[in-house]
Amino acid sequence: MNEEILIKMKKACPKKLESEIVGFSQSKNGEYSFSTCKFSALGKIRINKIAKFILDSSNGFNTIEDIAHKMKDRYFIPKNVDIYADIDSAIHQMWRIGVIDIPEDNYLLERYEAQCDSYTLRCLQYDASEEAAQMFRDHLECTSPYINYDLATTPNTLKVSWINAIEGTFEVRDASDEVVVCMTVQPDIRIQGLRILAIMVKDKNISTAVLNQFFQFIYKIYCDIFQMSTQKLPKEDFILQYYSFEDTLCHEIFKKDGELKKEINNKNVYIYSCKMKDFA
Repeated sequence: MNEEILIKMKKACPKKLESEIVGFSQSKNGEYSFSTCKFSALGKIRINKIAKFILDSSNGFNTIEDIAHKMKDRYFIPKNVDIYADIDSAIHQMWRIGVIDIPEDNYLLERYEAQCDSYTLRCLQYDASEEAAQMFRDHLECTSPYINYDLATTPNTLKVSWINAIEGTFEVRDASDEVVVCMTVQPDIRIQGLRILAIMVKDKNISTAVLNQFFQFIYKIYCDIFQMSTQKLPKEDFILQYYSFEDTLCHEIFKKDGELKKEINNKNVYIYSCKMKDFA
């Protein structure tokens, strides 16, 4: 975490969303559990006493710096020990499941965005991701026949997939704030990279350099924020793969690797693969 983000973080005032928490209870081993209204499909969520202290201290008035001081006093943590990374991790996870909000100047959003020339690269949060899923459902030519996208984006499945970073939706916006690329991806250890489940390209003149930065941004989000390291995917030369019904935009964007290879659901399917070094 760089110094600029740390300063913003310390000033942020997280707020516990009581109305989103259901069935709060404590187990015999000292853990706490609850469900959330928005993400009830996740079942019971378990947190330890430190996370509960952070949650309870998030009253919309305490800054994260205040919470850090209170934690050190409460749990006798030496003053020279830096606990901001741990607090950030707890706040981030509880924000993603919708039990904490940061009403003003949400520093968490900055890690989900990047700039590339005049373009904004963004990893979509749940509501926006849900809207993108609906867009893909309405335009089936944008989706891969490798999966049944209607089935994969039913509400509960989409929620579980989004929270656990099984699926992630990303977009590129131009200087006019118009979406020029929108893409949903899924890590796939079998191909040692990311499989593209759905993609829509509205500006087919978008440069290879911008696409390269976009793909690097997506991979960085999965590695740094979604902690994809546990899936043992490579840091370099990872593969992006897409299955398409037609030889259309993928031919323009990706380096085509092979001809028509097989049939899925009785339809011819093009299989495109590219390594990141192709865009260097």
